[in-house]
Amino acid sequence: MDQPDDAAPTTDDEWPEEFGGGPAPKLVRTGNAKLTRNGKRKVEREERAALETRRERAVHWARFHRLATGAIILAIPLCILLGTTWAQAMTKPGQESFQARNVQWLRDIHMGWMVDRVEQLYYSREQPPDGGTPDQAIGPSGAAPTTVEEETSDDEEETPTTPATIPHLALPPPVATPAAEPLPDEGTWFPAGPDLGGFHGVYTTKVRPNDQKTSLLVFVAWVDPTVTDVQIQPGLELPGGTWTNPSQIPPDRCQDAILAFNGGFRFDQARGGWYSDGRQGVPLRDGAASMVQYPDGRYAIGEWGRDFGEADLPGMTTVRQNLELLVDNGEPVANIDTNDWGAELANSYFIWRSGYGITADGALIYVGGPGLQPRDLAQTLINAGAVRGFEGDINPEWVAANLFSTGPDGTCTGTPSLEGSQDKGGQRSPGDRYLSPDTRDFVAVYTKPQG
Repeated sequence: MDQPDDAAPTTDDEWPEEFGGGPAPKLVRTGNAKLTRNGKRKVEREERAALETRRERAVHWARFHRLATGAIILAIPLCILLGTTWAQAMTKPGQESFQARNVQWLRDIHMGWMVDRVEQLYYSREQPPDGGTPDQAIGPSGAAPTTVEEETSDDEEETPTTPATIPHLALPPPVATPAAEPLPDEGTWFPAGPDLGGFHGVYTTKVRPNDQKTSLLVFVAWVDPTVTDVQIQPGLELPGGTWTNPSQIPPDRCQDAILAFNGGFRFDQARGGWYSDGRQGVPLRDGAASMVQYPDGRYAIGEWGRDFGEADLPGMTTVRQNLELLVDNGEPVANIDTNDWGAELANSYFIWRSGYGITADGALIYVGGPGLQPRDLAQTLINAGAVRGFEGDINPEWVAANLFSTGPDGTCTGTPSLEGSQDKGGQRSPGDRYLSPDTRDFVAVYTKPQG
């Protein structure tokens, strides 16, 4: 017998198992309205759809909860690891600024692409002004040169003697300025370090970087490796590892230190390697610009694989590679305006740059300062006498050249080669950099015992 239309379903009715089972909900009457058979089916369908929606939401929430819990479980140790590496980066030895330490930490955790993009954006908006004159003096940098005096015994007669001539390289002509009107003493060589009998092993000067940023100066040094002791010294991190040379100017050699310059790029950006103590700390690369130190103290700069290579390593003391040659055969290289000279920065940017060159007779040239495009750096090296050269490190945090002196009490003091406020071309790195362990490699010049 059919059930009357107005009869409500019993509470004993059950949902099918595929809908979760259990007692079916009672149908609701509204006033005296009666639910027809079709109406009841419609209500049942709506309630079943609502139940299915709730079940789907429950499943999705459970899945999200599991994923979120897993992500948190993974994130906790990751955060601990990142926090630990960051703390180590902030407290490691060296004199880098807080900003520089953060930048290097980001590069260490493979976020260098982000650092490069930020630098590109920064330099696209922040460029030194055109025109003007420098606030800095162009005269001698650092301490005044000293004279080497020979000790004589009381038994020796004090008779006039002519100092023995020590073989040495000839100082090149003054460095030409790119500016339209030279300043007093601009490009004039001034001696540094001890007087070796009418000449010195180191001379320095300053010139404008180009004819556009005339309120800035760049530092230029000429070094004679035949009468000085020039050392390529490793940093704690660049290249890292254990080497014979220390990562600082040793305290017992401080009184002999004349000056020190920054090295090259991080090796993950240098497109080159490092060799010393008979082993490659970072693999050497054919085509890379290479500065070579020989056991007798001579230096050479050239292209690895063309001017020298693996077969020559047994006769070399140290090799430092960085990018490609900037100067070759006394001219800027053909691709100087298109090659990547660091962090994919546009070559039109005027930034802090440094570079090394070698003269035809074997003297080392260093150039470092603000407001330089790659072509400006190359031309300054050439004007100082270089026939081959390459770019060193870039950016104000890493370009550093310091001159050293020793006080009466034996205290060693360093002076930046470019003094003054940073916003007007003063060096950011402190003068005593390299007197304590440094994270990056550098080149130090010491007096060489004569005799």
